[in-house]
Amino acid sequence: MQASNKDGLGADTRSLAVYARILGLSWGVDIRFDERLPTAMTDGKTIFLPLRQQMGSQEDAILAEGLVDHEAGVHCRQTDFDLGQTLLEGEPAITLAISNILEDVWGERELCALKPGCAPTIDKALEIMLRRGVFRGPDPKSEPAAHVVNTVLTGLRTVKRGQVVLADLYKAHREFAEASLGPELVEKVWQKACEVDQVASTQQAIVLAKEIVALIAQQAQGQGDEQGQPPPEQQQGHESQDQESAQAGAQDQAQQQTQQDGPQPGQQPGQGGNDEADQEGKGGQSGQPAQDGQTDPQRGKPGSASSGQDSGNEQASQGEPGTGAPGAPGSSGASQGAPKQGQSASPGQGSRSGTGQPTAPASQPGAGQPEEQQSQASPQPQPQPKPSAQAEAQAKAQEMARKVLDATASQTGSGEFADQLSKALGAAGKAHKPTFGSGDESPGARGAGTRWDLNARDLVDEVPHLSQRIGELARPVSIKLGNKLEDALTSLVETAVDFRRTGRRIQSRILPGVITAAKTRIFRHQDEQEGIDTSVLILTDISGSMRSGFGGQMSCLEAAYACTRALGDVLDRFQVPFAVRLFGHQLTRVKSFDQSWRRHRLYMTPLTEGSTCTDQALLSVVPEIANRQEQRKLLVLLTDGIPADETAAAAAMAEARRAGVEVATLLISASGAPAMSSFKQVLDKFGIAHTTVHQSEELANGMFASVKAAVQTQRV
Repeated sequence: MQASNKDGLGADTRSLAVYARILGLSWGVDIRFDERLPTAMTDGKTIFLPLRQQMGSQEDAILAEGLVDHEAGVHCRQTDFDLGQTLLEGEPAITLAISNILEDVWGERELCALKPGCAPTIDKALEIMLRRGVFRGPDPKSEPAAHVVNTVLTGLRTVKRGQVVLADLYKAHREFAEASLGPELVEKVWQKACEVDQVASTQQAIVLAKEIVALIAQQAQGQGDEQGQPPPEQQQGHESQDQESAQAGAQDQAQQQTQQDGPQPGQQPGQGGNDEADQEGKGGQSGQPAQDGQTDPQRGKPGSASSGQDSGNEQASQGEPGTGAPGAPGSSGASQGAPKQGQSASPGQGSRSGTGQPTAPASQPGAGQPEEQQSQASPQPQPQPKPSAQAEAQAKAQEMARKVLDATASQTGSGEFADQLSKALGAAGKAHKPTFGSGDESPGARGAGTRWDLNARDLVDEVPHLSQRIGELARPVSIKLGNKLEDALTSLVETAVDFRRTGRRIQSRILPGVITAAKTRIFRHQDEQEGIDTSVLILTDISGSMRSGFGGQMSCLEAAYACTRALGDVLDRFQVPFAVRLFGHQLTRVKSFDQSWRRHRLYMTPLTEGSTCTDQALLSVVPEIANRQEQRKLLVLLTDGIPADETAAAAAMAEARRAGVEVATLLISASGAPAMSSFKQVLDKFGIAHTTVHQSEELANGMFASVKAAVQTQRV
């Protein structure tokens, strides 16, 4: 019976915790869950998953498989964690992010070559991540470092991994990166990132990441090929103009002096002010008159023709820029200190360098100037020219490059594919775990409890009185039901197993015949035909309610122990691998698959526990039996209590069935015990078969029948 959508249990409801652990064991790594973790991580031996819910959909199962394949196949098998910590110490956050991307790409390349089946799984997971919005277009509010990281991530996965579903996102992220850092730098970063084809180790991935970051650092320092920078001849334009202006001023002065009949009266040698005018007039253009009221861009004052110069001195001032020939006859206006209103500039005096002031020293006779004008006649700093659009773009790109280098880990993102997969597992669309309320889960109810101890224990001590009691109860069960099961097992063994003088597997049961009857055929040989290719795991509830009476002569716990010993004796005789586990608020190992039953059959505990954490117990044992090599696998669950989490327990059984494990659920109903109606309802919704037993004989019949059906059923 399929799960009901009305109760939140769709037909594709999965137990992610069980499935992830099964996948982990298939890779030979341990999977542990911690809700406090922000993302998946591994130390090379154990993968830690931030699984916050045990329930999920089929899409969540695909994401979980992609996550485990990526972590186990890429990082656990290929990443050098110690070397990575050493080489990345003190590096910018973006170096770590890019190195993660490079390592993911080359690691998945090696993984898919080793196990081609991982490629479609990771690709399907990526498509689900796109649908859930984990991978999406650029955010205009993001830092430029995020655009760089996303460009490298989506670009390499599109081009180098062939995940073309990211092509549009790569184009969008690259456009944003180019808008911040400039197309030339982004192209350099991209070309360098494409060298991931030559990466084959963690060290090479980090070295390549550092080379990419070095390109960004060059632009931040202005050392790269600066985009938008004017050519050298343009950069030196102002300087060459200044030199040409200075030379032109010197030539004009020489011409003026040659045109004069001699030194002007009262003028001292070298007092023409030309040297000062040349210094102040760098970059100026002679011969451009200053108009009335024109503002001098250098000094912010109106340009004048000749301060303190009389209009009658026109003959002396013609062709002599910047001087008023103070002290000459008829120059009485030189001491008046202010130009006349409307006075026009003489040719050659006006220039864009603002050198229209008289340059005669103030100490010269007759060259008196107002104090304000004298103070302003000193050289003033030249204003910086307004930067061009190209220069502004270059400055912006340089600033953005510095931001990329200074970005924190939260601004760059980790670049790790597993982080995105972990995020997708918690994204919208995830199936939420429903709850089933029947009133039996209230405090104090039979079998209720949610406390689970992660530390499992092994039973290594015998309790004599309990062992004797179980032996007495198990003997009639073995006689009555053991013979029937032995007949079924014998018929299967005889068709596929014989004994030879040579081989690899000694049959210990017939070793005494070597001495007593001189039998030398002691090596067991199994053909390729059908045989006992079955493994069994018995999981028994030891919650406090199992002390209740069962049939008047024994408790539920004693009946379960007696049936387990009787069944174990038969399975051990025919060398069927099996294991025995107990659970309450922790997992107790009685016998593992590779341990001797003859010794461990005595190790049973009379102690009971307060919780019935059936889901946690199944989480522990289902992956163990699911990864067995036998063709048929059987899980026998004996319980009388309501699980702490009914839905998770049923989902774990359904997950075991998906993994090829048959589940036989025997619900023990003691005298006067409340009906487990809610748990049965959940089992029905997941399509899990279950049997309710009221007597010890029914319990024994159910256990032996389930094993007989398992060994006789040929799985397709």
